[in-house]
Amino acid sequence: MEIKLIRFFFQESDVPKGTILFMTITSGISYAILLFVINKVAGTDIMDVEIQFFPMYLILCAIFIVCKRYLLDQSTTVAEGVIRRVRVRLVGKLRHTELQFLEKTGHGEIYARITQDTDILSQSTPILISFFDASVSFVAIFLYIAWLSQIGFLLILVFLSAGSIIFVFNYMEAKEEIKKSRLKEAHFFDALDNVLAGFKELKVNYRKNSDVFADIETISRETERLKVSAGFKFNKTIVFYYLCYFILIGCVLFILPTLSDTRNDIIVKLIATLLYIYGSMDALLRGIPACTQSNVAVANLEKLEAKLDAFGVYAPMTSLHIPTDFKKIVLESVCFRYLDKNGETSFAVGPIDLSIRKGEILFIVGGNGSGKSTLLKLLLGLYYPEKGGRIILDEQVVKPSLFQSYRELFSIILTDFYLFKKLYGLESVDEKEVESLLCDMELQRKTRYIDG
Repeated sequence: MEIKLIRFFFQESDVPKGTILFMTITSGISYAILLFVINKVAGTDIMDVEIQFFPMYLILCAIFIVCKRYLLDQSTTVAEGVIRRVRVRLVGKLRHTELQFLEKTGHGEIYARITQDTDILSQSTPILISFFDASVSFVAIFLYIAWLSQIGFLLILVFLSAGSIIFVFNYMEAKEEIKKSRLKEAHFFDALDNVLAGFKELKVNYRKNSDVFADIETISRETERLKVSAGFKFNKTIVFYYLCYFILIGCVLFILPTLSDTRNDIIVKLIATLLYIYGSMDALLRGIPACTQSNVAVANLEKLEAKLDAFGVYAPMTSLHIPTDFKKIVLESVCFRYLDKNGETSFAVGPIDLSIRKGEILFIVGGNGSGKSTLLKLLLGLYYPEKGGRIILDEQVVKPSLFQSYRELFSIILTDFYLFKKLYGLESVDEKEVESLLCDMELQRKTRYIDG
């Protein structure tokens, strides 16, 4: 099973990989050697306890604690740093993507990926660090078991193999259900957006309000069902491992002595080892769901970024020419098509020929679905004309590299406008002028300008 979170972190951060690997191995081995010291001292007569093992015991404890603290601190630092970078990069690409991407993808998926999936990475990281630490301890302790008793080692290996086979089957099933639940959560965000953005409409129409809420309940129940089903599969795997663990202790205690002439002191050490390994086993079992969930989260984030990149990689402009005036805007043979999932045309406008002169007041009229909004988006440069169509600004064809400068000509208030809480994009703001303009628009009692 690939653990995508590790690869993801190595790609996204400058974490000291060598140091973390060294600390993980040191922590795991020191934990295993502690077992050797404990068994060594515990197997000695109380009058013959070798005092030199006490300093070794203290040193090993100190090494384990220091390494463990370092790994947990690093996991927190790295996780939050990676999440910040990924979120900022994704939002950076979102602000430069095309309007069509947002219209096709929907807000729900974007919210789910940037909030929930990154949060899963944050929660999974400390668990996975303990998972790898426990894995090293597991290997070292099994080498110790093989040294104590080869038959005991083979017996334990059989039980581990059986548990691993069950895990693989349950993992694949649970992974698919977690993927589906993540998609449902994106749908939930879309439904929640309906409630927030359409609150006024829902408030005056009870039936519509009830239908929207019924959709939310349905989505929530389906998400719950998928998560519970995936959780049950993980629980079944974990309980099976615990069952194997206790059966194994019973086999070592009651069956192993009948299969070989293993001495009683070796049996006692094997039992002590199996009891000691419980902590590592618990960390491994808790890491299984975390691995699955983090794999799905990483895949979702990478998929979203790939979809963003498919709309074109944004090249930052070194300088932006903002036109302050114009004489004429011409749309020449401008066409645009909306495509469905199969790539077929679902709606088209054009060819459009239009000339707009400075100072004109232009009304665009037409029935529902006639293409008024599409024409506006083409005029604003939010949609690009299809091949053969051109937008001409003062005798100059607006090429793709000039579209951002062309858009700067417009100040827009669309039907689905958004009112920002700050006056972004203005280098210096005269507070008195803002208050004067609010008075001119008779808005001074409805809104105020405070600290930017």
